[in-house]
Amino acid sequence: MPPMRFDINQNQTNTAFSDRLPEEHGTIDGSFYNLERSWRGLLKHGDEWHNFNNPDFNNGEWNDAVALKPGKPDIQAKITSEFDPSMPRIEYPPKSGKFINPPPSSFHIEWSINGVPMKPLDYENFPPLH
Repeated sequence: MPPMRFDINQNQTNTAFSDRLPEEHGTIDGSFYNLERSWRGLLKHGDEWHNFNNPDFNNGEWNDAVALKPGKPDIQAKITSEFDPSMPRIEYPPKSGKFINPPPSSFHIEWSINGVPMKPLDYENFPPLH
């Protein structure tokens, strides 16, 4: 698993960096963790999942897709790590002469429920530098 920014990989409430919009906090738009949580909830409970009707998770596009196969939805996801070619390799451990590649600069997620494409999501992976 590539390194992911801590506030992107958790619920993101009080820990979000200033580059995330306040309205994204605690939603799937602002947190990969919440997207994974949604997938678990849908796979386990379908439209009975407690956040199914929560607009922070489901903007309404899930409803018809889940109805195509109630009870056991099929969720497909493609996660693409995007890298900034200008980022240098990192010497680690310091002064060891060994280098590791820099972390991804962002993650792009394309996903579907029962073959119906959902809104793609993007998560920036670098913290703000101010």
